[in-house]
Amino acid sequence: MTETLPPTTQPQTPARPDRAERTRQKILEAAGHCFAASGYSKTTVEEIAARAGVSKGIVYHHFAGKEGLLERAIEQLVADWIEVSGLEVWIRRTDSLEGAIAGMLRDSLEYARTHPFVKALFQLDPVVLRAFGTSEGIKRLSTEARARMVATMQAGIARGELRADLDAERLTDMVRMLDMALIDHLLAPDWIDVSDDRFIDTCVDVLFRGMGATR
Repeated sequence: MTETLPPTTQPQTPARPDRAERTRQKILEAAGHCFAASGYSKTTVEEIAARAGVSKGIVYHHFAGKEGLLERAIEQLVADWIEVSGLEVWIRRTDSLEGAIAGMLRDSLEYARTHPFVKALFQLDPVVLRAFGTSEGIKRLSTEARARMVATMQAGIARGELRADLDAERLTDMVRMLDMALIDHLLAPDWIDVSDDRFIDTCVDVLFRGMGATR
């Protein structure tokens, strides 16, 4: 009787990013740098292609011109920003919602400080703002991120960490508004310097004196 041997299992090689996707990411990164340095109107597709190290035709192969590039670059920026500074990311690192909000605000400020394209969004370039406000992708990302933050606030209320008489959605919007205000002053620090960690601590402390269940 012939013994049947089990089939040989071939070692699996790690999946590598698709070459086309790597090219797309290079183009998007180059577009963000160019838009931040020169503004949308003065940036050309040729400049973006040169920075990405590809031909102009390759750029048009992946994107529908400069306007399409702007929308996708902003969507990528927002997605990355949310990924590194989401409240639900920080709540897994600390047992305190207060500490999680402080960490989220610091990470968000650090992202804004180190990504020049963020500054372009806050310089009120009308073309950039229009793309930011009308992008369905950005609306989806923002809605999903807000829903996760609301769920985190609701969990904080259920644990007794936050006041039970407060609305989780309003709390979420208040924290998001604080985040945007801090970034605004980070990029234009003439009136308020938000680079000091102690300032963030003060903001969060005052915030929790109003929304915390006990102090």
